[in-house]
Formats: sequence, structure tokens, C-alpha cells
Amino acid sequence: MATVSQLPNFEERADRVERAVAHGGGGGHNDSMEARIQRLETLAESTGERLTRVETTLQHIDKEVSNFKWWVVAQILAALLTVVGTGIAIQQMTVGTFQAASHDRPAVQPTQQPPIIINVPAVAPVPAPQAPTSQEPQK
Repeated sequence: MATVSQLPNFEERADRVERAVAHGGGGGHNDSMEARIQRLETLAESTGERLTRVETTLQHIDKEVSNFKWWVVAQILAALLTVVGTGIAIQQMTVGTFQAASHDRPAVQPTQQPPIIINVPAVAPVPAPQAPTSQEPQK
């Protein structure tokens, strides 16, 4: 690790660069810099083309995701309607079955009951009271 005394004096270096730029100095034209700038410009152009392709792809993905969301909603809705429709159909079939069963069955005719006969034992008739006869009393 470098000690403080080994580190370059950045303030001093910055002053030298500032003076060189201000006075038009700095060593003149550097040919290797031109080649580096050309490579960076080429890289920037290819990067722009790639970014255009990425944007196009992202727009396509966005559209597909949106379509997929609607597809999922449609599938859930279809499943719910199927469950509800099946429930209604089962209810209607059950009601229809009971109604059909009640119409197919012959009407039950009540059977005629034999008359109820109660036998009461005969009782000897009670003589009716008679009016008193006129008899003369005996002496």
C-alpha cells in the first residue's frame, strides 16, 4: 500500500493541466487519440443500433404480456362460468327429474274402506211404565 508521501500531488498536477489547456499547450496533436475516438464513435453507433433492437423487443414483450394477462383473465372467467353453469344445469336436471317422476307416477286412488260395524249385545227390553188401573181397595 502506498504511503502519503508516495501519492502524486493531485493539486499540483491539476494546476499544470489547467495552465496547459488555458494557454493552448499540452504537447500538440496525439495520433493515437484519433484512433481511440474513432473506435468509440463506432462503438456508439453499434450501441445505438442494439438499443433500437432492445426497445423493439421490449415493446413486443410488453404487448405479449398484456395479451397473456387478458388470456389468463379469460380462462379464469371461463372456468367460473363453467362452474356456475354446471351448478345451474344440475339444479335444473334435479328439478326436472322430480317433476317428471311426479307426472309419470299413476295417481293413487284411495281404496274404499269396508264399513265399520259395531255389534252391541241385545238387552231385554225394559217394560214401559203402565198407568195405574182403577181397582178398588180391598177391605
